[in-house]
Amino acid sequence: MSQWENYFGFTDAGSPDDHDFLEASYLARAKYEEIKYEDREAGKSLIIGIKGSGKTAIRRHVAAQTSGPVWILADGHYRTNLDAAAMDAKSGEVRDFLCLEILRQFTDQVGDDDGPEWKKKLRSIGSGTLEVLKQAPNAVKLEGFGAQVDLGELLASGGRTFLSTQWMKTLDEVVECVGDQRACILIDDAESVFKNLEQNTDFIEGLAWAVEQINARAKSSLHVLLFLKHGIYRRWYEKQREYDKFSYAMEHLTWAESELWELLARRIKARRGIDDLEAEELGTAALWAQEFSCEESFEEFARSFSRLCASGPRDMVDLANRCKKLAEDDSITLEHLAAIESKYSEDKLYAIHADFEDVYPRINEFVGYAFAGCPSTGPASEYGDAIEAKVLGDVKVFDDFSTEGWFRNPSMSRLLRLMFEVGVVGIKRGDTVTYAIEDPDLAEAAHSAETLVVHPAFRSHLGCLDK
Repeated sequence: MSQWENYFGFTDAGSPDDHDFLEASYLARAKYEEIKYEDREAGKSLIIGIKGSGKTAIRRHVAAQTSGPVWILADGHYRTNLDAAAMDAKSGEVRDFLCLEILRQFTDQVGDDDGPEWKKKLRSIGSGTLEVLKQAPNAVKLEGFGAQVDLGELLASGGRTFLSTQWMKTLDEVVECVGDQRACILIDDAESVFKNLEQNTDFIEGLAWAVEQINARAKSSLHVLLFLKHGIYRRWYEKQREYDKFSYAMEHLTWAESELWELLARRIKARRGIDDLEAEELGTAALWAQEFSCEESFEEFARSFSRLCASGPRDMVDLANRCKKLAEDDSITLEHLAAIESKYSEDKLYAIHADFEDVYPRINEFVGYAFAGCPSTGPASEYGDAIEAKVLGDVKVFDDFSTEGWFRNPSMSRLLRLMFEVGVVGIKRGDTVTYAIEDPDLAEAAHSAETLVVHPAFRSHLGCLDK
């Protein structure tokens, strides 16, 4: 691999990046102080964001800062044998079941019959819980080295009340067992951890609710954090039943452009081996000057990069890495940025599929049909007309997309909202343009906005025209 490959670190925090480098470049934003970990008895535990917005970076940082046992459920770590699509139950029932299952599997994975005394006790807690579950006929099936618990069989055996009392009993025993170590359960890539998660909104709600309930009872002894892609969240939100009971525990990851500048400055600091004190004295602009040739004011130069960031941190690091690969020993200039923009724009369009395939399959193809050659700025009605003419009004294209669930009986307001949600368009108010990465809650206003703007990240590949 070239020494310039991933010079500013991997774009995906789940990649095998150097641990010390990631910790040294971690940007501790004020909103992260509200997340429940370390000695905090309460806080945000449901972290929501699009792919590339920093969810996994937070997960890795929390794991690094936790002195007690850490159990990670994520792609490449641990996946449960639970199939969300197979569970026909209300979210409250799923909540109690998942409270118990998360705790039981935690004891099984972290406990150790040959380990120290507390690990032996932890394993025995899980074994005891499983024996209790076996009292319900057909509720437990042994598979390989593990056990699969069937919620339907438990409920059929009248286990609704049992679940709500048993998970609390198990949690109290776990808390007593870990003592003052402060354990942590981190659920990242939830759609990979729980099979068919996107197909069952009651399961998603039950999972989020279970996380909130465990945290509320465990206080600072045990922290459970759930990281959800925004697309999965939206699918649940549109059919939610008990949202108001735990919405206080949610944190939506958003990024202002100045935060993206600071994030890259932290990467430069880590790459150059600059200590925290010196970095603070230098400031963001001076740190950038270590690697970039700012040919104009720093803010104008840095904005040339951040304007192309549709997904937040991932895009900022990706742009810098691509430019450095061209610049090599030289400082990065706007000429390097211009040279990589076309391919970057193409990659960004196809990346929409990777980000939203679980909820909006082939959404990138829809964008390609509807927005190719469109103006970069215009009234919402103009983009609506383009969608009408190129997709809804084209029988062949319409029929092609009609098999997708998100496209059935499409209203223009919903389609424009989706375009905002996936980051393709932003809403212009006065001189300010706001995209989903900055404020995802504006999605509902997209169809009625006076002016929409195609995100600069997509314009080159779509061939958008400036008016």
